[in-house]
Amino acid sequence: MENSRIGKLMFLETLILGAAATAVGIAFGVFFSKIITMFLLKMTMSSFSGDISFSIGISAIIITIVLYFGIFCLMGLSGLRVINKSNLVDLFKGAKVSEGKSAGSYVLLVMSLILISYGYYLAFTLEAEEIVQMMLTILVIVVIGTYLFFWGGFQKILYILKLNKKIYYKNANLVATSLLAHRAKTMATTMATIAILVAIGTTAISFGYVLIQTAEEQTYEQNGFDLYFYTGDETLTNDVHAIFDKHDNTIVDEIRFERYMTRPEGINIPERRKYFFGKDRYLRAYSESQYNAMLTFQKI
Repeated sequence: MENSRIGKLMFLETLILGAAATAVGIAFGVFFSKIITMFLLKMTMSSFSGDISFSIGISAIIITIVLYFGIFCLMGLSGLRVINKSNLVDLFKGAKVSEGKSAGSYVLLVMSLILISYGYYLAFTLEAEEIVQMMLTILVIVVIGTYLFFWGGFQKILYILKLNKKIYYKNANLVATSLLAHRAKTMATTMATIAILVAIGTTAISFGYVLIQTAEEQTYEQNGFDLYFYTGDETLTNDVHAIFDKHDNTIVDEIRFERYMTRPEGINIPERRKYFFGKDRYLRAYSESQYNAMLTFQKI
């Protein structure tokens, strides 16, 4: 067969395997979706008590199919291009051909370690607010450091291991080191990508957990109540009590205050702050005695 025909068969095979893999992946994703959601909520929202319903997002399935179809098409076209430009005999021997020996670079090794260490140093020493502002910078520093380590530093470490005869010839170290050095470039890119994806995923989950916990703590510190509402209608208050009784919830304690609305005149206010003042703007205010009682109530 000609290369073009073999390439077309490979392209078709890629699409068939891709379609099967996508179908199996979607099936497992739908089956485990509720379990995964419950697991993530357990990690990020320990106090969540709502009902997690099982649902199938048709739009999400369509987007997944289109996205992966595009990916497998690119993979198939890439393979088709390689087959058309190469000799089939050389392709059969491709896995056995070394990507070339590289002694690595001390410069890249040192730079990668400095960047990775600096990125993690910032992540562990900065305050929460500063980390949020510096998050993208930290992520870029760690990503660059990781790729530099696997592209240059990793080969240098293998080279150093080869020079140390006691370690190199011990047990199966010779075989393992030789295999890594044989496909060093491909291995380095793959390992770097996996490391980055794991780091980003872990960072995203950790950030979500910290964000939710911080939001809950700050909300309670600012409000001090599990539930509060403003009303001048006693009927609404009775409705709230009825809802608690309906769901068998006991009110531990409650307190009522009169709230006043005041409109400041805005005298001697900087120009950039005057947008806050106007006919439709007002501030909520309490009397001093009610404010002190509120603080005492919250501490209890």
